[in-house]
Amino acid sequence: MTIAQTSQLIQLILNSVLMIAVCIGLLGGLRLRHSAVTHQLQSLQQLYVQRSLQGAWGTADLLRSQRQQLQHQYRLATSSHLIMYYVVLLFVASTFTLAARTLLNLGWLIPLALVLFVLGTGGMLLSVALALLDFYCALQRSSPREPNALPVESPPSLACPPPPPLCSCPQVSPPGDGDQVSAQVIT
Repeated sequence: MTIAQTSQLIQLILNSVLMIAVCIGLLGGLRLRHSAVTHQLQSLQQLYVQRSLQGAWGTADLLRSQRQQLQHQYRLATSSHLIMYYVVLLFVASTFTLAARTLLNLGWLIPLALVLFVLGTGGMLLSVALALLDFYCALQRSSPREPNALPVESPPSLACPPPPPLCSCPQVSPPGDGDQVSAQVIT
């Protein structure tokens, strides 16, 4: 191999290694999103079972529609997560193919590595597109579609605690013409 071919080969290997690093970072974010959607789905399923057993069919029907939307998000998050695993494998295969080219003088290894690289790049874009679609569905689910829509009850574990009572601090009235300062307690 010439010096120009060697430098091109090194650049191709660095491109593949850089894409592996990017994919691992994206995979960490997708894994967090997948676990969050899984936890939300489990919480909603428990709440649905509780409401069904209590006989609150109105809220159970509402929870069923929310559960179906969340299951759709779960499928999107799972697909995006799984595709990103395959993308990492494609980039690793591309890197090893390029490394094999340094040891073996086979001309077809470079086009094979480029095909693997292009497939990995396309898969990464598909995975990111599915993740963005998942986020879009999450935003659509969290914002009410109708202005007069009733607020949805959140699961008990996710409910906000009630605000603390106002403190009973002494309130000082401003002094007047020769008046003494008096303190009043707010109850």
